[in-house]
Amino acid sequence: MSGPPGTKLTYKTVLEEIEGKQFHPVYFVFGEEAHLMDHLLEQLARGYLGEIQREINYFVRYAPETPIEEVVTLLTGGGLFSRKKLVVYKDIQNLRTQKFQHVMHFSEHPLPEVCLILMARTDSPPRKFHALMEKACSVRVPPASAEELIAFIRSAFQKQGKRITPPAIQTLIYHVGERLHDLQMEIAQIANFFQEKEVIGPEDVEQIVGVHVNQTVFDLTRFIAQREREKALRSLQNLLAKGESPQTILYFLIRHFLILWKIRGYYQSGVRNDREIQEKLKLYRSHFRAYKQQLKYWKWSNIVQAFQRIRWADEQLKSGSVSPDLVLDILMLQLIN
Repeated sequence: MSGPPGTKLTYKTVLEEIEGKQFHPVYFVFGEEAHLMDHLLEQLARGYLGEIQREINYFVRYAPETPIEEVVTLLTGGGLFSRKKLVVYKDIQNLRTQKFQHVMHFSEHPLPEVCLILMARTDSPPRKFHALMEKACSVRVPPASAEELIAFIRSAFQKQGKRITPPAIQTLIYHVGERLHDLQMEIAQIANFFQEKEVIGPEDVEQIVGVHVNQTVFDLTRFIAQREREKALRSLQNLLAKGESPQTILYFLIRHFLILWKIRGYYQSGVRNDREIQEKLKLYRSHFRAYKQQLKYWKWSNIVQAFQRIRWADEQLKSGSVSPDLVLDILMLQLIN
């Protein structure tokens, strides 16, 4: 083990230390780029342990499901049938406790055969972690730079045997955002859909990532909010013509208004970081932008009334006393008025 408590290292410096077989007894790894954080964890585990054996020399626990006291008990002695032990405690940003004295005691009196890695998905650790950061080796994992994003996307497509054009890269980033995990998932879908295609263009990305049924719902709710009755009814008919059932349309409307409700709730509670809200709601960046633009049309009272009207429509559809098309037409007029 090397390095005094309270050391602050960069992501790249830690990777260099791993190459040189230099490790710290306690790491506090934080950031919002989960893909890079997981990559760093994998490198630390392989570098420190050599062979990873889960629940023998490698233990991963999550907060708040596993209390910190249980994690502390894992810090005594080496691994089972193994000389070294690595203990990982993830998502500690979810912990309510501010008592990390047992962890800090371990940092001051480390065991040469045990390493602890604490991980928090936040780019700005709150005050409750400051004392802990003074005792651990703190590592901030920054978001990927623009150059790193482009290189990552190109490499991911190359692994799929494909090439992506620069405009398509920008289209992908616009819709999906800058999270590597999200990009990787969408790249896999694009490559799977266009199996016979060697070069991926922006129109291909749009076809897979940019087109969703809730995009039409965006249009529908915008027309409702702007009191454009004819356009709202036409948008509704387009959804039905595409084969969407009335119940499915109600589901997307409920989901749409629920997201608007949650975004407004975050703003009301003092959360102003759009990226944090986007992460909590698990929305792609372009989708979050669209919701945020619509928010100006929907106040608390409007959203509550929308839920009430949708509930009425749901009851009518389930009763079967009125034709589904008529129920939806009445719903549109109620929402507009």
